[in-house]
Amino acid sequence: MTGITAPTVTGSSSPREVPVVDSVPLDGRVISDINIALCQAKSTDTPHTTDEALRALRVAAAQKGATGIANVTSSVVSVPTVNCFSMAQATGIAYVQG
Repeated sequence: MTGITAPTVTGSSSPREVPVVDSVPLDGRVISDINIALCQAKSTDTPHTTDEALRALRVAAAQKGATGIANVTSSVVSVPTVNCFSMAQATGIAYVQG
């Protein structure tokens, strides 16, 4: 996996406005799965945190027009890969209410 820079939100959307819930509400319509992986490419780089990955997840959901994110998980993978010394990951399901 390659590093992902933090997405930027245009317009009035704010990642703080996209709530995280346990599951998609009955009246919710799924937009897409979202997967974020923030890569520490060099040993001298500061490792990413799950908070950063969750923030990037909320921004990505806002960019897709989501009103919420469900089934969210996050973790730090500290086992080095070919491209990353460590990774912070977050996944979730973006949805629109109603």
